[in-house]
Amino acid sequence: SGSKPRRVAFWVRAASKANAGYFTLGQHSEAGGSIQSSVLFFHLRADGSAGLLSSTGGWTRGEYTPGEWLHVRIDIEWPYRRAQLWINGERIASNIGFASSSVQHADELHLFNFDKSVVWWDDISVAL
Repeated sequence: SGSKPRRVAFWVRAASKANAGYFTLGQHSEAGGSIQSSVLFFHLRADGSAGLLSSTGGWTRGEYTPGEWLHVRIDIEWPYRRAQLWINGERIASNIGFASSSVQHADELHLFNFDKSVVWWDDISVAL
């Protein structure tokens, strides 16, 4: 089946403020990267926020500036089905519910944009 990584980390930079820079980690699904199949659903928003969506109805976020690199680290706590979000070395929040309450493991990672935009990724790591 899949694995249960304990941490993901990456650098992301966007050319402009947009609904872009989507990073999802979850189970294989024909929908590919949908929130219903994701443990983590991170993205950049057009309002300049960067963060995680949660199945418990939340948007936990920090800020980003177009043209500047942003370091993101997400610690994953499988027994509690929660995550901690770190942006540029600062813990933004802990106790963030998984994006989907039904995902049991992770075997796919997706990067994509919704709006027409340019986003750069670097040094993506998944720690088991």
